[in-house]
Amino acid sequence: MPLFEQMESLVIITLTAKTVPIEKLKEQIQIIIKTLSIIVERHRKRHERDPTKPRFRGLRRIECTYTRDKLLHPHFHLLLEGSLDYGWEIIHDWLELMPNTHIAAQKPILADKDSHWEMFK
Repeated sequence: MPLFEQMESLVIITLTAKTVPIEKLKEQIQIIIKTLSIIVERHRKRHERDPTKPRFRGLRRIECTYTRDKLLHPHFHLLLEGSLDYGWEIIHDWLELMPNTHIAAQKPILADKDSHWEMFK
């Protein structure tokens, strides 16, 4: 049975970071990967201490778009098992660890049965 069919509810979360010039892209990607790793570990430990807490389970995809000013915008798309509330928990952790990001750029949405295709475009 595919992973997504086993999950009760899914949420798609976009986590963004500051737009950077190409010279800083590698550094910015390393920062956001490390930041997400910290969040995954936090949620793993929370779930171990209290199994009623959701565990971080799903897919992540990193994407990089560019602006007309030739700046690059790396960000994550996550497809996770959980509710919108869980999505906001992840965003809260992201904003705590990435204080130069804006809450308006982070968003969770409930996924439907076809949402996982967004991860593979």
